[in-house]
Amino acid sequence: MVVADKAIEQDFFMFLRNMQLDGVLGAIYFDEVHSIVEDQHYRPALRKIYKLSLPVQYICMTATLPPSMKERFEFDMCFGDLQPHYIRAPSYKPRMEYRVVAIPDGSMVENAIAFIASQSEKFRNNGSDRKIMVFCSMKSACDELSHALSCSKYYSSYIDKQ
Repeated sequence: MVVADKAIEQDFFMFLRNMQLDGVLGAIYFDEVHSIVEDQHYRPALRKIYKLSLPVQYICMTATLPPSMKERFEFDMCFGDLQPHYIRAPSYKPRMEYRVVAIPDGSMVENAIAFIASQSEKFRNNGSDRKIMVFCSMKSACDELSHALSCSKYYSSYIDKQ
């Protein structure tokens, strides 16, 4: 397992190529492949992912690559005329509630805390065991919300991952 930024480095490519030549590399798995299209503006190394071009099966996984990005993804991967097979499942989850709320500049954290606290209270009053997941773009925001709401948090480099 290796992150895409490292996978395109010459040493790793040679490692993969040697595995392929030895007959022990049957497939290359890519997780979160939407990042190949979406994250190139701040991870320029992703523009070179096509250099992994090896004659093995590619299995690319993501839950968030919209059909509108399919052509760009295939172009960035240099799939050309390969005709990849896509397996899609509906993303509609009837037991989940999605909401987008416009919040005035400078008051995001306060508004988020108030909203989450009010929803949690509503759930408790109704006897519900429903959960709320909050996604933050920065670890510091995750830490701040977790502290303010006295709730658990998780991110990749968080030490106490229980």
